[in-house]
Amino acid sequence: MKIFFFSIMFLLNNVWADFDLQGNVNARSWPNLSGAAGIDIGYNFDIWGEINKTNPLYGFMRLEAGFDSSIVVNSADYRFTFYPISFIGLGAGRSELNSNFEEFEYFDCSKVRCSGNLDKDYLFGKMIIAYSNLVASAFYRESRNSYDDSEGENLPVGEYGSVNIVNPGDERSVLQSYFLGYVSGDNSYGLFSEKLEYLKSEQTSELNAVVYREKSESYQYTYGVGSQHSSVEKAQVTIFIDITYEFIKNKAIF
Repeated sequence: MKIFFFSIMFLLNNVWADFDLQGNVNARSWPNLSGAAGIDIGYNFDIWGEINKTNPLYGFMRLEAGFDSSIVVNSADYRFTFYPISFIGLGAGRSELNSNFEEFEYFDCSKVRCSGNLDKDYLFGKMIIAYSNLVASAFYRESRNSYDDSEGENLPVGEYGSVNIVNPGDERSVLQSYFLGYVSGDNSYGLFSEKLEYLKSEQTSELNAVVYREKSESYQYTYGVGSQHSSVEKAQVTIFIDITYEFIKNKAIF
């Protein structure tokens, strides 16, 4: 009986060792002050090698789910990523956002649909490389977006996150982001650029910022200041902050 009990405990410990869990709060000043809180859970499946941040020579698969809320806008995201080697990831996912808000300052909600569901099915790729204290990363995502229109109004849709007004039917979007920085211990800083394009609506949103990130045992703080604009909102100075707490640590590189 004792052998059986300890065998079960050993298996459970190994299973839970591959789980990670994070909590997150964030805020931004563009186009007006707003914030959200969320939680992310992930599970890693070893393919080859051993997952270890000090040795990049391993491959694995990863399942993730994330949930965010600003009370009036709520979202869920589910994704699968295949890492043939630890610093290159290829994956697919689905994002589901629901808005119950009709008082956006940057949308006229009598002419733009502000509430309802915004769903995205997407493919993505990402990569991170490092040399000495220098680090660079790139991310690319292509999405097929659908927006419900239960009342049949056929109004253009307000994309809350990027502050764009897009087609009421199916839409395609492409997101590209890049980071080039310097790492010193557990801290890093550098230049971040992100551009989002809605192909059918010919709408864009772009952010360029200086970013500083610091880590402690369980916390990670990210601060940024830069310029952001979209096809709806002109360029303005933006400030953003992100605080993440690791309940169960992720052993993957990124």
